Amino acid sequence: MASLPFMITRNLENLMKMKVEIISSKFIKPSLPTPPTHRKYKLSFFDQLAPPAYPGIVFFFLSNDKNHEAQAENDNVKWLKQLEKSLSDILVHFYPLAGKYVKEDLLVDCNDQGVEVFEARVHNISLAELVHGRPELVDSFAPTAMAMASSNPSPVAAIQISTFEQGGFAVGMRISHKIIDGFTQATFIKEWAIASKEGIEKAMWPSFELGSLFPARELSDLKPHPRRDQGVKKLVAKRFVLDAATISTLKAKVVGVSLDLIPTKSSSSESGTPPKRQPSRILVVTALIWRTLIDIARAKHGYLRPSVLSLSMDLRERTGLQPPKNPFGNLFTHSTARFMAEENKMELHDLVFLLKEAINKTSEDYANVQHGDDIYSMLINHYNENGADKPSNADFFYFSSLRKFSCYEVDFGWGQPAWVTTTSKPVELISLMDTKCGEGIEVSMTLNEDDMREFECHPDIVALSSAEILTRALPKDSLRKFSCYEVDFGWGQPAWVTTTSKPVELISLMDTKCGEGIEVSMTLNEDDMREFECHPDIVELSSAEILTRALPKE
Repeated sequence: MASLPFMITRNLENLMKMKVEIISSKFIKPSLPTPPTHRKYKLSFFDQLAPPAYPGIVFFFLSNDKNHEAQAENDNVKWLKQLEKSLSDILVHFYPLAGKYVKEDLLVDCNDQGVEVFEARVHNISLAELVHGRPELVDSFAPTAMAMASSNPSPVAAIQISTFEQGGFAVGMRISHKIIDGFTQATFIKEWAIASKEGIEKAMWPSFELGSLFPARELSDLKPHPRRDQGVKKLVAKRFVLDAATISTLKAKVVGVSLDLIPTKSSSSESGTPPKRQPSRILVVTALIWRTLIDIARAKHGYLRPSVLSLSMDLRERTGLQPPKNPFGNLFTHSTARFMAEENKMELHDLVFLLKEAINKTSEDYANVQHGDDIYSMLINHYNENGADKPSNADFFYFSSLRKFSCYEVDFGWGQPAWVTTTSKPVELISLMDTKCGEGIEVSMTLNEDDMREFECHPDIVALSSAEILTRALPKDSLRKFSCYEVDFGWGQPAWVTTTSKPVELISLMDTKCGEGIEVSMTLNEDDMREFECHPDIVELSSAEILTRALPKE
């Protein structure tokens, strides 16, 4: 017999009724004018090579008073005014964000037109309900990327502040990747929060010297990328959370592999030498996803294919050129790991080895450069190798990581966010970031729908979920007291109440802690359980991120 506890925690009717209504918009200008000498902010060649995208990030904050709607409304008004005032102050420090991007001139016209801020009201859904929902719903809480990209000159940044009827609010923003990278975006958000909570005098000033250190170029060495296949399948976005227990299990699988040594043909994980240090969380999670995607490609094509993984890497404090402190702009590269079917094995530790080797090599290469021309050549070589010159028989996967950006430390003055997440992507991309507790990793994936379907049903992923490790990223205090969960022996109410496994085939139903979901405990024969987990109706639920594991929250 096989037992599978799971929860259906979504209220589909509420999801369908959810409405995010834009009720106003205004431009927030810097509180002090930008000096004429700073009117033109010139881009660097890092900015030139950055993708023409408007990646979005959304911070969700819970209300301090969930019982009084009038108080929640008053709080929302107060928060909105405080956010607008502090935004105006911090734009003095980050003045290019209040300008216009002039593509032809490779510069930002810092004309102080301001950042457009949209005020929105969220109807028919609470924050606790939203985080159970589908990833694409998050896009409603950030400005529309298409509208921003369609104008020329185009805005650099836009922000949306959404308030919930039952209290709480969300701050979503999009900033042009042609102007800044994720590190600078995270820095701006943190400094904005400091200006809001502690005052503008506590916020730091970034430096704007990257355009002088790495001036824009003709890019004559950059080969045009081949056009994408117009018949490409529909993209699907999903979000998974791997908690500390999952990651510990994955790390245990690579015990015996020394990550302090770059693997060579003479070095082997079979030597029995214990590792001097454990692999990072990012390494093992990335290796797990990569191995699954390699296996999916093998099943699709009928043979094991070469696979290339490109992982974004921040270059601050990694080059021999000593860039200025707190540089504003793009300053990142990519580390490329290659899996060759005839040379490499697919064990988890083998892929961890390949990733670590690639990261170490990239770090060493950039640490040894002494001139901007060398960095330019390295960047061009990377983009050509992974673009125009990439082999047609290899699969390419692109990963980015936000896990060192301390997003959950952002505090505008009324507490840290309950949930931070990114908007969906228009391309196939896997993004990794820390969970609120700092020990798990949230994985946001965009794949074509066939590959996503295979990914969710892959044995490695099912093995995690059937062990009740794969869970959703819920705010800790989104659960409500109800039924069995009111039991208190004197040391608090239970985090989880459930039934034991059954010696016969039986399906049991009971309330979840929040009182709005249903926990289903199933005991079936092994073959039927396997078919049940992969049945289209059940896969459809999980593809809507409705099917979640019955675990206490982190």
